[in-house]
This record gives sequence, structure tokens and C-alpha cells, in this order.
Amino acid sequence: MKLSKSQILSFQKSILEFHQRDCAVKPWKTDHNPYKIWVFEVVMQQTRMEQGLPYYERLIKKFPTLYDLAHAEEDALFAVWKGLGYYSRARNLQFTAKYIVKELSGKFPSSYDDLLKLKGIGEYTAAAIASFAFGQNVAVLDGNVHRVLSRFFGLAKTIQSTTDKRYFQDLVNHLLFKGKSAIFNQAMMDMGSQVCKPQNPNCENCLFSNDCKAFNGDKIADLPPKKVRPVLKERYFYCLFVEYKGKVYLEKRSENDIWKGLYQGIVQEGVKLDLKFWEEKDIDVTNVDWSGWQTQTLSHQKVFMKIGRIKVKENKAYTSQLVKKADLAAIPFPRVVSRFLESTV
Repeated sequence: MKLSKSQILSFQKSILEFHQRDCAVKPWKTDHNPYKIWVFEVVMQQTRMEQGLPYYERLIKKFPTLYDLAHAEEDALFAVWKGLGYYSRARNLQFTAKYIVKELSGKFPSSYDDLLKLKGIGEYTAAAIASFAFGQNVAVLDGNVHRVLSRFFGLAKTIQSTTDKRYFQDLVNHLLFKGKSAIFNQAMMDMGSQVCKPQNPNCENCLFSNDCKAFNGDKIADLPPKKVRPVLKERYFYCLFVEYKGKVYLEKRSENDIWKGLYQGIVQEGVKLDLKFWEEKDIDVTNVDWSGWQTQTLSHQKVFMKIGRIKVKENKAYTSQLVKKADLAAIPFPRVVSRFLESTV
């Protein structure tokens, strides 16, 4: 899309005017520390501000510096992350923290291109760090920014394909206010989250409504077009918590699979209860009162799990760890497990 100079200046004027109205406190406004900005942006991925902000604050309190995060025990990191989901984000955070400390002498990369080379940092996060921490003239493109652009310019495109994503990235690059990239980027994201919302947008109080093609063409509900959802792979599990003298057997998932690094009871995968599996572990499950199917939807999988409990009188080496029942609340479990445990306490 070719934009005239007047179109660009008009758009920039409106977005900067919106920014002046927005009094929300963001970490980068008072602290340009790239480490804190990075943690904040990673926490906020696929998370609402009101849900993610307490996690960000706890993470920074527990791991105030890059070095603290790099040298932390994974279980300690997961314990603070517990309940936020997508634990691979936490694992990538620590991997990259260790890399920066060891390979880059603790110096955070300042350029967009160098940031992109780090594990777990994609185009959006790299742009956010580069602009918020280092003032680089790079534009962010996330779901909020995409929605604003799609509606304002009347563009019926998603950002699922590489071609369409590049189209919107080029568009926002042209609109970027050079020299005020941090302000422009934050205002664009806030516009999408506070005004141009997915549902019930506040069009009456929007500075862009006079020129917004979706608003004036009565297409707000149609733009941006709905994403094509992938077909989710379904997986079924039975998870049994074995209790011995007030302590519970746990095992830590170590395979390169879902929930790596999290804890669980003894788990059997399959739609049907495999009695041979449990017999080989010398566990009689015939009288276990299993829950109904608990569910958790991941990015590419939908998990179904039945959860049960059993007490045993003999100490058998089923798993790697014994934990007091009172300490289970602090253990990082998969969300499908922790949600069940929280509801049955």
C-alpha cells in the first residue's frame, strides 16, 4: 500500500495525540533496562495485562538481574511462573539469559538484527526491546497493531501467512514516527488493547473514527478476518497420585514433549486404562476413583486427562521424588493438573 506524506503525518498526529491521553504506566517509561523490558514482553505474550503484570513483578523481584535469572534453578523459575502457562517461554528466557551472560559477557544486544538471533526472541519482541530500550527506529507488529491497521485501512488480511505479515510490517514501518519509535509503538499497542478491541471497540471515542474504513463501512465485526484455526491433535492421559505416609510420589517430565520440566503423578498415555502398565508398576488401580476428563488446550494439541489418587502402605520406588501434601501447591504442574488439584483441595 502506497501512502502519501499527508496520510502518514495525519496518522502519526492522531496516534501521538492518543498517547498523550494514555496515562497507563509501562515498565519502559521509567526504566529502559532491556532485561526488564524483555521479561515484560515475554510474560505478556498470549496474556492479558491484568493477568500478566503480577507475574512480571514477581519475576523481577525474584530475579532482578540477568545474572540472577541465568543462575536460577529451573524449579525456582517454574515456581514463580506457575499458572501462567506456556512454560517453554520461561525455559527460553533462561536459556537466552545464560547465553548472554556466558557468550556476550552479560551485555544485552542493542540492535534489532542481533536480538533476532537470540532463542525465544521473535520479530515483535526484538522490535519492542530495540525501540523501548535503545530507541531504535523499528516498528512493532502484534495482534493489537494488526487489528488497528486492518480496520483503519480496511484490509481483509490476517498475519498468519509470511506474505501478509510482511505486508503489515511494511505498512507500519512506513507509519512509524522516526525518533519517537517507543512512544509510537506503545501507543499503537495501547490503541488496539484499549480502544480498537476485538469485541466492543470504543469507536465513539476513537481519534481515528472519521477516517477508519471499517467504522465508516460498518465492517468492524468483519475486520480483521478470523484466523484459520489449526486442527488440534488430541492426546489422552491417566495421571495417578500415589500417597505414602502423607507424602506424594512425583515425577518430572524430561522428554522433549509437552510440559517438559513440569511435575506430575504417574502417567499413562492412552484413551483406555492400560491395566498391564499399572500391573508392571505393582499398582492396583481397580478401585481408583478417576475424575472425569479434564482438558487443556495447547497451541497444537488438546489434552484430555483423568486424574486419580491412591494410598499405599509400602514405600516403592515408583518415581523420582516424594513431596509432602502440604507442599504440592508450590509445585509447577501442567495446568490441567494444577487446576484439578486446586478445585479438589
